[in-house]
Amino acid sequence: MSTPPTATHPATIAAPLAALLAASVIFWIKGNARQVWGCEWGPIKWWLIVGWITNTLTLFAWWRLAAAWGVWRAGVVWSAVGLAVDIALNSYYFEWNPRAALSLALIAIAAAL
Repeated sequence: MSTPPTATHPATIAAPLAALLAASVIFWIKGNARQVWGCEWGPIKWWLIVGWITNTLTLFAWWRLAAAWGVWRAGVVWSAVGLAVDIALNSYYFEWNPRAALSLALIAIAAAL
């Protein structure tokens, strides 16, 4: 009989990290859809269509990450994932910014500590 994975085991944190990544992409799309694709949805339509999805994903991710790593480390990882998504998508759709990459590197160092 095998023992269940611990709170910091990769199998335990993979799902919340995937949920956080998905929510971050949805947040980026919601904030930039007008500039990138000309989508003219108002706030109510965005809330009705994606609000429940992002709420579910972020609550699931936060509860699991905070339980596994504590509030402070989970917050740093949360910031790192969100910033990584922003930098990647902004670089692809707009332009590359070396200062943003530097800030991502510093947050990655903080998340590793």
